[in-house]
Amino acid sequence: MATRTQDEVIIDLITNILRSENKADALPGQVLRDVVVNANASEFERLYDQVETVRIAQSISNANLMTTNQMNNLVANFGIKRKPASKAIGTVTFSTPTVPPGVVRIPEGTKLGTSTASTTSEITFITTFEVRFDPALEGLLYNPDSGNYELQVDVIAEDPGEDGNVGPFTINNTQNSNLPFSVSNNNGTAGGSDQESNNDLAVRALNILLGSNVGTSTGYLGTVSGQDNVLGALIVGPGDPLMTRDGGQGGKVDAWMITSDAGIKELGPSNNPNLTIQNWNWNDQFTKSFTFNFPEKPVSTSAPITVRGTRGPDGEIIDVLLYESRDPAPTGVSYMDPSGTGYHYTVSLADDLETAHSVRADDKIIWSPNEMEYLRTFNASGTAFTGNTLDVSVTYSVDQTVVDVQSVLDAADQHIITADVLAKEAQKILIDVTMDVELEDSFKETTTTEQQTIANVEDAIISEINNTTLGNKIEASDLVQAAHNVEGVDNVILNSLRIIRRRSSLFDTVDQEITDDVSEDNQYFEASDIQVSSVI
Repeated sequence: MATRTQDEVIIDLITNILRSENKADALPGQVLRDVVVNANASEFERLYDQVETVRIAQSISNANLMTTNQMNNLVANFGIKRKPASKAIGTVTFSTPTVPPGVVRIPEGTKLGTSTASTTSEITFITTFEVRFDPALEGLLYNPDSGNYELQVDVIAEDPGEDGNVGPFTINNTQNSNLPFSVSNNNGTAGGSDQESNNDLAVRALNILLGSNVGTSTGYLGTVSGQDNVLGALIVGPGDPLMTRDGGQGGKVDAWMITSDAGIKELGPSNNPNLTIQNWNWNDQFTKSFTFNFPEKPVSTSAPITVRGTRGPDGEIIDVLLYESRDPAPTGVSYMDPSGTGYHYTVSLADDLETAHSVRADDKIIWSPNEMEYLRTFNASGTAFTGNTLDVSVTYSVDQTVVDVQSVLDAADQHIITADVLAKEAQKILIDVTMDVELEDSFKETTTTEQQTIANVEDAIISEINNTTLGNKIEASDLVQAAHNVEGVDNVILNSLRIIRRRSSLFDTVDQEITDDVSEDNQYFEASDIQVSSVI
């Protein structure tokens, strides 16, 4: 039913009146026009508007025309709910170059903020647990690389939304002058998302409604897309080039997912006893190639993996960091190969195996026995260990979203009995960008203005790269245009632009310099190291 404006209704009413009484005076100011025609036309216009509102609110295809409440009410008829906004999470480091005279308490709920030089407006974060700086533990808190005493604590954004995903070294405002520490975040925060838009909700609802049949590709897509912390999904079945598990015989389905960092769960000795390895013996284990399988998988590369020697053979607490084979060669570490080239272990995340990135992944730690022998000679007092055993702790993170989705897919009512359906974490392709820009003179008058403009350019590039879509595209021309669109940018130095495509270092892939690129259907791009400089 087409809508009608008040003027259109007036013309039709007057036309019909004159057909019956051609001498009637329907000009403005006359009783017929003002009392009869205009009054009725106004009511008819309101009626048409209400009918149009009802029409729009009855079809998912009109999602872009609906209000939030209208869309919520429509999908609620099918048991579907809009995904809410989520809060970004991360870790900050409190540091001080000198030891405080007494115990300093940093309570849970301490508010921290970004500086306006690094973000358009201050973003507030809140610490999620209490930490205390105890001078008696200064030896354990001292970081020789920075020359500071440091404490780390997890934080969560005060408000939900993508604005909480801030870059590294941006959270530097303690908002509390009484704390004798400076604060910073060595890594960016992640996991913040805006409330699901009407269009995204419509796509997901259609997938659920069209794919209600168990065992269909659309059915799996609807099931997976509807789970918490799933930002995008792809179903790969028989005959697809990405299906490598079925040997061409069918019967297997892979559900690739882009997952939110909000679904990353940290594991360590405190919540998984299998991550404390007690009484490992050099003679039986450390002097041989020895493998430790991560107890929960898939291992997430969005968070660090930490391995520590915690207790020596005589029961003494040593608390020394063990080094992964891809770590930068440490200097001055007494329990390393004196040449500085030896390492204690290698993390193996088999990127190319058929079950990689799933709960069946072959994720493990492989020890380097010769290098572990150097640790045996270490003691805080300078005396070598007299025994043959060592306690070790492992801390890492698992993509819990993959685990949860796999549990859903394993339910008998979610798949055909003979089907092998495997949830997989999509492959993240990291993108590094360096770029030089020339700013307009008025945007270089103060250091603060110049820094804010550069930060705005970096944010624009990050937004252009980050796209929660599998199989998306990146082009150098789009990055240049994104920088040009920022207020204050006069010119982009084209020959300064470098774009590097890489995976996490734990996958042993080769970095590639690119200009344009398209990710595979089970991959997506994410901005990593974005560096923009202002030049004259």
